[in-house]
Amino acid sequence: MPVNNVQEFIRYAKDNPGKLFYGSSGIGSTYHLGAEMFANMTKTQLSHVPYKGQGPAAQDLLAGHLQLMFDAFNSAVPNIKAGRVKALGIASNKRHPELPDLPTISEQGVPGYVTTIWIAFFLPAKTPASIVDKMNQDLRAILQRPDVKERFTKLGMQASASSSHDLDTILKQELALWTKVVKEGNIKAE
Repeated sequence: MPVNNVQEFIRYAKDNPGKLFYGSSGIGSTYHLGAEMFANMTKTQLSHVPYKGQGPAAQDLLAGHLQLMFDAFNSAVPNIKAGRVKALGIASNKRHPELPDLPTISEQGVPGYVTTIWIAFFLPAKTPASIVDKMNQDLRAILQRPDVKERFTKLGMQASASSSHDLDTILKQELALWTKVVKEGNIKAE
């Protein structure tokens, strides 16, 4: 790809509508929806090639059968560091400490583009508030431990704790966002 940053990629994609193929781990996967959201936000046409897993898609990217892909940080970093792939941007809301010179996609002219995989703890709906609060306090303490922070960083994860109210807000925002992406991309379950 004759591009070195997100803006160059967007120009190239606009000059080659529908001719750039991206792989994903399958229809409706985070990587598929993230690429569709990127295409919608940048008004570009990218062609989706679904795979049965992110590994086969990455192999085809390395072999030159695909022009791009959105991939998990921990699986992309070895190929980035080895020079086998070119990273244009990170999809999180802030740069990652392991690749501090890699700007976010949002900072490169696609404001608001953030697509991350997050993990949350869920309990049965009728769990007493005292138990929810205690578990939240314990999880916050665990996330502050240096060994846990180090392990998360090595996995490409940036941990942050929130309250059950914050999680409820995030869930509603995510549902609205991804519903819009699915509708705009005309994505159908297969």
